[in-house]
Amino acid sequence: MLCQNESKNPLDKPCELLAPFALAVDQQDRIWVTSGFGAHVTRFPASDPTKAETFKAGFLGRGLAVDSLGNVWVTYKLGSERGRLKQLELIAACTVNLTGDPDALSRAGEVLVPAMAAQISGWEGGSVTVFRPDGSEASFSPVYGKGITAPGAVSVDGYDNIWISNLSTSSAAIAELCGFRTENHPPGFKTRDAISPPGGYVIGSMQM
Repeated sequence: MLCQNESKNPLDKPCELLAPFALAVDQQDRIWVTSGFGAHVTRFPASDPTKAETFKAGFLGRGLAVDSLGNVWVTYKLGSERGRLKQLELIAACTVNLTGDPDALSRAGEVLVPAMAAQISGWEGGSVTVFRPDGSEASFSPVYGKGITAPGAVSVDGYDNIWISNLSTSSAAIAELCGFRTENHPPGFKTRDAISPPGGYVIGSMQM
């Protein structure tokens, strides 16, 4: 999915779906797709993929899920300015062989794996961007911290609360956030607050 773009910056391509990673279909039969590179998520009608729209978000898009109200929760392994610089480093490793390794993916892994392992929960870590059904970004988005380090998959449970897995270290945690259905929140909690402990639910079973 490409369009004309004059920018030479590989991240500044809002019309280009770079390395599509995950997809979900919303209640209006629109397909949302994360971009493994770049800083956007793409949406298009299932009946007409040529009518694509893009929405700016974090870096290194991964999972996404649609809740019962049509809000879209999207995870980004690299959500900050540090993430933008790391993604540029990843692109450079893929395109320029400075290490003598002919495998571009292997070179990228040498950048990505240490970057993920070093991330901690907070504004320098990964993030979650939340889009309303009309494509606008929720006022509290992006979400940092709350046990989110290097988020990967995201899922919505039967209470419309949000579960997010992390891929960072062998003790990567799972975060649970309050969704938009306030009747299912613990007392005093609001949408985006963590139901899980500050470090998430640590299960110790995630492996690199």
